[in-house]
Amino acid sequence: MRRSLNHKVTGFTALLLLAFGALSSCFYLYSYREGVRKELTARGVTMAESLAMSVDEGLASENVDLISHINKISYAQDVVLAQVFSTVWIAYDAYPKNEMGVPPSERAVQYFKGHQKTLFFDDGTHVEFYSPVFYHDYNKSQDSRFIIGYVRLQLSPAQANAALGRAIIVNVLLFLVLTAVMIAILTTCIRRTVLTPLVSLQRSVGRSLNDELPQKVPVGEDDELGVLSRSFNKMCDALEQREASLNEQKALLEEEVLERMSAQDALLEQAGHLEEEVRERQAREAELEAKNAELERFTYTVSHDLKSPLITIKGFAGAVLKDLAVRRYNRMDGDLRRVMDAADKMGLLLNDLLELSRIGRITNPPVPVDMNALAAEVLAQLSGPISQSGAQITVQPELPEVYADRPRIAEVLQNLVENAIKYRGDRSPVAIEIGSREPDGKPVFFVRDNGLGIAPEYQETVFGLFNKLDARTEGTGIGLALVRRIIDFHGGRIWVESEGVGMGSTFVFTLPGAPAPAATTAGGET
Repeated sequence: MRRSLNHKVTGFTALLLLAFGALSSCFYLYSYREGVRKELTARGVTMAESLAMSVDEGLASENVDLISHINKISYAQDVVLAQVFSTVWIAYDAYPKNEMGVPPSERAVQYFKGHQKTLFFDDGTHVEFYSPVFYHDYNKSQDSRFIIGYVRLQLSPAQANAALGRAIIVNVLLFLVLTAVMIAILTTCIRRTVLTPLVSLQRSVGRSLNDELPQKVPVGEDDELGVLSRSFNKMCDALEQREASLNEQKALLEEEVLERMSAQDALLEQAGHLEEEVRERQAREAELEAKNAELERFTYTVSHDLKSPLITIKGFAGAVLKDLAVRRYNRMDGDLRRVMDAADKMGLLLNDLLELSRIGRITNPPVPVDMNALAAEVLAQLSGPISQSGAQITVQPELPEVYADRPRIAEVLQNLVENAIKYRGDRSPVAIEIGSREPDGKPVFFVRDNGLGIAPEYQETVFGLFNKLDARTEGTGIGLALVRRIIDFHGGRIWVESEGVGMGSTFVFTLPGAPAPAATTAGGET
């Protein structure tokens, strides 16, 4: 618990006064007790010696009647016992009478074997006095002093103790009152002379802890606290001057910082423009490199794949010329049919290449596309190949809606389903599933089959031009390249998932969803 300096000073003053008062009271009570004890001892000695003088005549004449006036000692209320003994310590009389048989103290008996002065001691409950009784011969000019008996007195210290108790109570009450008055006076003086300047200093220093300038404190007397107050006031003046200087420097620094920040913002803006230009240029360069690489592959593939049907046409055309020269008309029919097949293959290849080149140039505006309805239309168009292969095709209900070029997306589904039927291998029946999933809250479509499957090393190259998994199958090998071009044009992504050859494959692609509706103005225009 935190105590203030005021409480500490008051407590210390109170403890100091209490300690001083307690020591003074103890000394006073000790002195009072010693005075009472000395007074009681002196009175007891006087009473014992007086009694001894009053009974000396009775003891000298052995006249008990002269001794009996010992009862007169009862006027002293603190006398408990009074006895008169012979020299051999035989009791002649006692007060009170029933205490006649109380024997003397062995200490007194031993003492008077070698002494003649009055003996007194405290036995714990009473103070005992023994005084010798001397014989006095009054008829002679010189006293004849010898002991003819002894007097014993027991005094009770009860009255003295009662008086001591009353003195203790009065002293304690007086001490408490004086202590309270002294504490009040001293604490008031200390507060005015010491605590008030210190509290002022503490409050002023506290302001500096709250990020405020300390205030000057009043200067009192010309003592240590006054010197401290003046020094503190000088420190306050120095702090005010330093604060003013710092504020001026702060304003200059803030102005300089604002100028630098403005220049930095301008540099950052320029840097941002430059970075954006660099990114755009890098993107254009990457796109150009990709297009150049694709063009090189396209050129190579076209020159390679078109060369084969041309060689076929040229070869069988030469055979036809030879047959005409020798009039072998029966072989000309087969040669011309092979020429027609090669020309048809070349025409199909050219049509596919033309279709591939048109992606990105001839497009339809994007519209909301119901994927379930689109899948139903595509399957209806492929009903012939589906029935011939015996394929079992399932479409998940409630496929997500997309926002795309509807005819192009139909081409995507058509190519993927045709590939699944074409590369079915020896599986019977063929099982194809069209569905979707949402791994990250965004729709992902897939076409899954149980066909040949694709080895991991070919899962990326299958999307290249004229790449066919099985050369024995019909087609030009442009279908998956066309699918990828359409998906890329829509801003989506396509990939294949397969555990290996013979394990089936799943072609997965993403498409953008429907855009958020535009906000409507108060006039109803969007």
